[in-house]
Amino acid sequence: VINNDVHCECDYRHKGKFCEIDTCGGISCYNGGKCLVTPNSAMCRCDYPYS
Repeated sequence: VINNDVHCECDYRHKGKFCEIDTCGGISCYNGGKCLVTPNSAMCRCDYPYS
């Protein structure tokens, strides 16, 4: 608690005031792609031959 307000430190896979938002939650990957989260971004990793 800082200045009577809750403060959470999220890992890079989550965001939001309470770390309640999954970084991949708003990303739709197609053709069997999987969401990949790095400390700087979220992106789809696709199987060959997709990109």
